[in-house]
Amino acid sequence: MASPTAPPRAVTAAFLAFLTYAATALASGVVVLAARPEFEDAVRASNLRSSPRLTEDQVRGTASAGQGVLLVLTTLVALVYLWLAVKFRAGRDWARVVLAVSTLLQLAALVTGERKHAVERAGFVVAVIGTALGYAPSSNAYIAAVRAARD
Repeated sequence: MASPTAPPRAVTAAFLAFLTYAATALASGVVVLAARPEFEDAVRASNLRSSPRLTEDQVRGTASAGQGVLLVLTTLVALVYLWLAVKFRAGRDWARVVLAVSTLLQLAALVTGERKHAVERAGFVVAVIGTALGYAPSSNAYIAAVRAARD
């Protein structure tokens, strides 16, 4: 069944914030691609402690594979965020909860120092804004109205 009313401004703003976060996840993928020398340096540093040692071609191949995996993961994160944002805008409370939990996990990553570059920090700020707007009184009323219309 369709939602009883159009989403309030807070829901629309939260939806846009989560879309922006998805865009920052994709931008993180670009940052990963630009960090090619750092990937190779990390593989070389790890290679000093391993036996047998990798050749320079293997170092470059390992760095490429690592970048590829991270690029796929950032793309998947962006797609999941996009899907969750659409479900949240449709009034699904479970999507709002998953987005909030994801934002808390991002906070944990920031606190532990796992996320460092500005694009990820900006994405976190946008996700916090989206989460706050997602729990605004008008958002709560909208989610409740959608739930009531479905029941």
